Amino acid sequence: MLTYDQKNLGWLKPSHDGRYIVEVTAGGQLYSALELHRFNNTTGMIYDGIQVLDQADKFIYLYSIEWSPDQSKIYVTGYNSASGYDLFQLEINQFDKTKIRNSLTNIAATQSNIGSPILGADNKIYITNWGSKSEFLHVIHKPNLSGINCDFRYFDFSLGSKTSLGAPLYASGLQFPYRAYIQGEQFICHDTTVRYILTDPCSHPETQWSVFDGAKIIRHNEDTIDVYFRSSGTYRISATYPTECGFKSDTIEVKYKNATSPSLITAFLAMRQMSGILARMVSSGLMILQRSLLVLQMMFVKYNQVYVIGLATYYYTVMEIIFIINFMRELLIFVIIADQVAQCS
Repeated sequence: MLTYDQKNLGWLKPSHDGRYIVEVTAGGQLYSALELHRFNNTTGMIYDGIQVLDQADKFIYLYSIEWSPDQSKIYVTGYNSASGYDLFQLEINQFDKTKIRNSLTNIAATQSNIGSPILGADNKIYITNWGSKSEFLHVIHKPNLSGINCDFRYFDFSLGSKTSLGAPLYASGLQFPYRAYIQGEQFICHDTTVRYILTDPCSHPETQWSVFDGAKIIRHNEDTIDVYFRSSGTYRISATYPTECGFKSDTIEVKYKNATSPSLITAFLAMRQMSGILARMVSSGLMILQRSLLVLQMMFVKYNQVYVIGLATYYYTVMEIIFIINFMRELLIFVIIADQVAQCS
């Protein structure tokens, strides 16, 4: 956390499912900063914070933040003297500082005032406008999409009266009274098992889980399931339970990390290549051992052959070094191929 001072105010915004808290600290005596933290909504513990934007980035005044409906992105508003008022988008698909930073996209840079974003029940994000045309809100129509595909529009929704800089800060999730939230990995490898949990602080009837597109539930314990994904593809997981006025539910999409899995022919060729490398490594190892024994043997022969022996020893030592280098090269290639076969990136 940044050290507080009276000129550095900030904004905290939890994700809809309570897994994360994003913190923006507005500029004052310091440049603005943005941090992302994991959050345990049972114990209240905030941990594993990463500073996504810091002093080195020299953002003059970041102001407010909002999550996309699917929690894959955050939107950040602020002011930068170079471009005026800004709206930025960051991808939060993975809790990785470098990947999040690299996803930073400037959605809008304008002299029109851009204030606080707030997610509506219609899954659009509305942004206050406290300057000219303040009776209008800016709107992000498709906040789950990346870059300009999110469809940001200036002065797109009329309130009929003026707005201000700030926007209402609802308790997380209350704008979606009929939605629950599934926690779990949404980017997976084939032939793996992943645990998914339905998060809801209130007691409720038994959760009905459904998996589609070929995945299989192998363990089920109330609000927790373990799902087995046999092959590559895109899957859907759904959780639902009844309420007095209807149902609360959530559906997430789970994707395999690569578009396709390695074919049997590719895997066979890779294993064949690895076998050839392994054979060459064994052969090189035996040659190294044989030459080492020759060098040791020649170092202990008669005195009158010292000059000849010295040249021979030098020759075999150089050859041994060459074999060792080749051995290490083959070992490195073997490790790289084995890693490619074992992993899906």
